[in-house]
Amino acid sequence: MIGGGILLWNLLVAGIYYTRFPLYLSLYFKGFTGQFTGNGINLAPVFLPFFGGLILTFSCWVAGSFLFSLLNIRRIPSPLSLTLQVLLGMFAISILSFFLGILGLLYSWIFIFITCFMLAAGVFRIIKKGPWKKYRPRKPDPGTLCLFAIFFLLALVCLMYTLTPPLQSDGLRYHLAAPQEYIKEHRIHSLPLSALSNSPFLIEMLFLYGILIFGDLTAKMMHFVLWFLSILLIRGFLLYLWRDRREGRGVFHPRFPALMGGLLFGSMPAVSILACWSFIDLGIAAFFLGFVIALVLSVETGEKGLLILCGLLGGAALGTKYTMLPMIFVGCVLLFLLRRKNEGALPVPLCSRFSDAFLVGAVSLAFALPWYIKSLVYTGNPFYPLLYGIFGGKNWSGANAVFYASKAAGKGFGKSIPLLFSSPFSSSFHWDRFGQFNPGPFFLLGFPFFLLSPLVLKGKELRRPLICLLVFSGIYYLMWFFGYQSNRFLIPFYGLEAVIVLLFVMELKKKYPVGARILAAGLFICLSYSSLWSVRWILTEARPHPLPAFLGIREREEYLTEALDYYPAMRALNEIVPREEAVLLIGEHRSYGFRPRLIFSDWFDTPAICHLIRETGDNRGIFSLLGEQNCTHVFYNNAELSRYHDQFFRPRFTREEYERYKDFLASPRLRPVYEKNNVYIFQIIEERKEGK
Repeated sequence: MIGGGILLWNLLVAGIYYTRFPLYLSLYFKGFTGQFTGNGINLAPVFLPFFGGLILTFSCWVAGSFLFSLLNIRRIPSPLSLTLQVLLGMFAISILSFFLGILGLLYSWIFIFITCFMLAAGVFRIIKKGPWKKYRPRKPDPGTLCLFAIFFLLALVCLMYTLTPPLQSDGLRYHLAAPQEYIKEHRIHSLPLSALSNSPFLIEMLFLYGILIFGDLTAKMMHFVLWFLSILLIRGFLLYLWRDRREGRGVFHPRFPALMGGLLFGSMPAVSILACWSFIDLGIAAFFLGFVIALVLSVETGEKGLLILCGLLGGAALGTKYTMLPMIFVGCVLLFLLRRKNEGALPVPLCSRFSDAFLVGAVSLAFALPWYIKSLVYTGNPFYPLLYGIFGGKNWSGANAVFYASKAAGKGFGKSIPLLFSSPFSSSFHWDRFGQFNPGPFFLLGFPFFLLSPLVLKGKELRRPLICLLVFSGIYYLMWFFGYQSNRFLIPFYGLEAVIVLLFVMELKKKYPVGARILAAGLFICLSYSSLWSVRWILTEARPHPLPAFLGIREREEYLTEALDYYPAMRALNEIVPREEAVLLIGEHRSYGFRPRLIFSDWFDTPAICHLIRETGDNRGIFSLLGEQNCTHVFYNNAELSRYHDQFFRPRFTREEYERYKDFLASPRLRPVYEKNNVYIFQIIEERKEGK
């Protein structure tokens, strides 16, 4: 009966999902070869970024392994330990980049020296450990080979997409743009009208490191590496949780479902495609999963090194996004409540439980504090731009806060209790309403087993880990539902769901092997479908086509010109305006790629020209203020502005302010020097004197 119910659910989800979102592989790939026109293959432009990403990842491992040795952590199995070392090293490298930026030391030669030192230290560490141990590789079963084949195809296509120039708005507006502005000044400084640049910026410090030495493709590759680390964390965590419960042979050996758990998460289109962009979501997922894993290990052992590791990863999560604040607090509470017995079944005193929880919380806050202090110093609000009603914030306003909240409220279908219960269906079948990110079928198919897991996973070895996983995932899901309903913000939840559902499969196999096999087959179909969907979308639907750009058939300039309407004008501006002069951007928020200094605003902030109007009494005052900042040109993207002018731009002005804006654009002091595709460059000329 259980097997029949699972089979029915599998067929129902697969049937509905495939009916609504069929792959149509032959149709989509019909014109695939038409992409390959132009030059011959030239992979030279991607060699340096690719090896730069490998070098930076190796440097992170060196830093992380050194910290692990200081913490004297011995309770973590080798594969999981190696992954956590790289993750911890990324945290250390990012913090180092931050403090170098605060000190005004953002020079490429300093970062090259650090990288060379890390490489030398890593080689020395490997040599010191002696020859590699001889492992006897186990012969993989057919199921594992099939999983590896699917993953290899997916990872190869995603890596190819990663090593193409950045196009996505968030990356061009602040994930890459803010580090670019820091590099121009050789220091981290305030970007007045880029609110999100004042939020925790840990992952962006990795991007900064990559841009400064190897370029923006290496920066994108670090997000791809975090995707890979997240997959390994899920796999290693499942193997650890099942370490004393391994039974049986064949495809249900723990190695197979553990690998499937990692790949189910990694293959979700909302995860795998996003991993190729210069975003931070996989960084949030990796650090959060690392924190959860370290917390579970700390609950079971109480080892001081693990507690500090848990705090460090908690600090990394807090340094990545504000939404991690309640998660770290919940983790400390869980550690206090669940650390009742040591491994020897001895009770843990109340004071020890409190001190352990306090240690994790204190370490997390200590290493996250620099980001909040930076925001406090620059804006007067440690959580800028959030909590404006409590802390206020420089260059922010109540109108901006309302505008930001309205954009968040525009996702999904609403926030009522009935909609909460239907949200797994809504976000799966109407993902265009949830930020245009397709979660794939696994989220919905695995959701009932996620809910039923407390009834099946009853063993005392899994009781405390399961409580941690369920509490974290439940609170996170509620935060997402009553907050910003974009499917990409659910990525950490997807990782926790993958762990719980695969634990469900492992436990179900012991009592109902037929049901477990049926469920595993359904999950395998989900994995295959999601992987093919992602591969097909990248190779045939992504615009411009990324494969010719990766292979060098299309040059970077040609690729960016097709993708970004303002790119030809930006190239012209970079040739016209010296680096030491400034440019005012109007109608364009994507500031990455501009070489001169910029006076610009982000999407949610008061438009830069509106801010200048409010800072001055008349338009002559605007030109005077621009002159003080050595601003010599205005970049006006009317093509972009016209898309959102009536809905999002015009309402930000009062009637008088908007009249001044129109008068400013019509001023004779703005001399056009470039116009193409409704994008303009104006040179600011001196005011004409009377009689001349």
